[in-house]
Amino acid sequence: MALNTGRTLDCMQACSIVYRLMGTGCWRAAFSYGGELQLDFGKRLPSPHPRMKEEQEGEWILTIPGGQWLILAPPHGDALAHSAREEQEALERKIRALESPVHEVYGPEPKYGTLGISFQNGYCLWITPPTQDNGVVAPPDGLPLWELFGPEHQVLVAEYGPRWLLCDSRSPEQSCR
Repeated sequence: MALNTGRTLDCMQACSIVYRLMGTGCWRAAFSYGGELQLDFGKRLPSPHPRMKEEQEGEWILTIPGGQWLILAPPHGDALAHSAREEQEALERKIRALESPVHEVYGPEPKYGTLGISFQNGYCLWITPPTQDNGVVAPPDGLPLWELFGPEHQVLVAEYGPRWLLCDSRSPEQSCR
């Protein structure tokens, strides 16, 4: 199903895209070159980048450039890892717990754009806006909370506010905002 690109979506439209992750498998949870948490879901596809032709990427790719994230472990939802509390090196092993099929998707919720994903192995990932000590949502510094790259070069961008944009991933970044 081809979606229109370069347009603002409402919360329900954003949810309908994110919900397509349910039932897909997350086969790689790793840090990208920029240090962002990246999850690859669905089919394994060859990388479109000429220098990375030996690499594979997911049919769906979730990146978290500007949000905080938290991994909750089964059975009682204890915090396994938190992006704001641990160094990347300590997190490398822990994030692999997310390599499992998606069981359910929660959100994105309309007030802050928070997104939750539960996996069949019982682990959950929550993505929230960063906060300051007084609980106020911190300025975004121009980074999106999260981005979901999907089939047909579609990318769903969750900005603070919240605001959801559906863009063509082949277009320059400025055309999406």
